[in-house]
Amino acid sequence: MRMKTKRFIFLILTLFSISLSADQAAYIDEKSAGEAVKLLSNHSAVREFCAPCGDKRSKLVDVRTLEVKHSGYQSYNEVLLNDDGVDLAYLYFKSPEGWKNVAIALNLPVQEVPEFLDLNLERKLSEEVDLYSILSIERTTKACLDDASTTYSQANCTIEE
Repeated sequence: MRMKTKRFIFLILTLFSISLSADQAAYIDEKSAGEAVKLLSNHSAVREFCAPCGDKRSKLVDVRTLEVKHSGYQSYNEVLLNDDGVDLAYLYFKSPEGWKNVAIALNLPVQEVPEFLDLNLERKLSEEVDLYSILSIERTTKACLDDASTTYSQANCTIEE
């Protein structure tokens, strides 16, 4: 009984801590939301990256529309990027120093969020994934060619990634 109680408490605390880091700068004051829209309106693209979520790579997003909208919760507002609410803690814009975090640039309180994206690390990870894919395809092709059949055809041998 005591072990089940401890597990339950651990589960609740874990879920609570995840929810704390999930929405760090999604609902913000109107002034900060306006500053974010002003900052981002000078950019044709931004990057989304959630370090606390365990993201390994950022995602490039074209900026088509930006607006401030009341969140429906107390006096908080949110920034809509392409009609979707975004958390500024996980949004980056191109600055002279690199891809900088929007929330940090606006002095909004965030935790476990890098100030700048490390695109060199992302490139390295992509190269490793690409190399793995190439080696995997080569192994699959070799296995197909080494098969007992005398001819190779895609009908008899499919390459799966």
